[in-house]
Amino acid sequence: QLAPTRATLTTTSMSRAVLAALFLVMSLTIDFSDAANKVKKPRRKPDQESTMQALEKAFQENYMKAQTLSQQGDLQGAASAYKKCIDQFAGEDGTITMEDNGNGLHVHLYNQYGEVLQGMGELDEAEDAFEQAAELAEAVLKSSVDADGLDTKTPTNEQEAKAQARRIQERKEQMRAYRSLASLQSQQERIDDTIETFKRIRSAARNENEEADAYKEIGILYLRTGNLNAAIQTLEEAVAIDPEVRKGHSNLAIAYTRMLEDNPNLENQQEYIKKALINFDLALELDPESASLHTNYGILLAQNEDWHFAKMAFREALRIDPKNKLAKQNLNDVEMLVGQASNMGAASDLQPRHRPLMKRHIGPTPKIH
Repeated sequence: QLAPTRATLTTTSMSRAVLAALFLVMSLTIDFSDAANKVKKPRRKPDQESTMQALEKAFQENYMKAQTLSQQGDLQGAASAYKKCIDQFAGEDGTITMEDNGNGLHVHLYNQYGEVLQGMGELDEAEDAFEQAAELAEAVLKSSVDADGLDTKTPTNEQEAKAQARRIQERKEQMRAYRSLASLQSQQERIDDTIETFKRIRSAARNENEEADAYKEIGILYLRTGNLNAAIQTLEEAVAIDPEVRKGHSNLAIAYTRMLEDNPNLENQQEYIKKALINFDLALELDPESASLHTNYGILLAQNEDWHFAKMAFREALRIDPKNKLAKQNLNDVEMLVGQASNMGAASDLQPRHRPLMKRHIGPTPKIH
């Protein structure tokens, strides 16, 4: 028999380390008694303790095998090994529930299994696995709240500290399941389902940043479907909760801009223009090196014939990204229009109309070749 290669030894060691970390961080005591009771009894009753030890050993071997095969690219083999891990604890319906003493490790198994299935292109089966992970996580977290009130108190001893650490890990696995579901649904262009999943994320949010991020993602999805009123309302909620939520102001600015483009006779048009400009400016304050933001800002300014600041925005975009074709084309168009206006003596039309609220994002003017 050939000795294992160094790579195989390394992968196996990594798998053992991952498994050990799961037991340690999640402070899980896996109860193999239920699994042992499900084993068909022979005529001579086996020793319960030895049966449980055998089941625990089988679980560890299957988990490490799944990790190793996944790292080696054998997704089919990894999926089979993860399924064996799950089946050890599953009830008669083939799933793990709270009645089967479901816990955070089982949520982790479903997430691992789902990601492998998704990598294989088995999207329906992957979605089922992520949904099982999400539902089990919801039940586990609800159960632990009722049991020890970890959300409302500071740990006073080692046991409570371990329980709280486990709860944090369970929440991470819950959010992992939700986001995997949302990613899969979005990939399939199932926008309504994706919105509903982000609403679940919003309901499970434990801080303002998570809540604002969920609102933002829902707003972006509404924006994709053309539901601009819902997009604006949801994105306004996002930036109200957390003004620095990533890409909140930028998407809100785009939503206002599209509302203006789609409704040329919109009432309170100037108010929408003002809100779009303010949100572009706030977005640039948070992300001053975004060429696309400067370009979109410049387009809005140009649409409102604010040629001076439109040129500044396009030039800033080109400073950041000299190959930005959209910024270069719009800058050329604006300079041509400005030249025509100058030749016609319409100097008053060239004066700035909307002064940006902030100037820190305005960099040196690039040379345009």
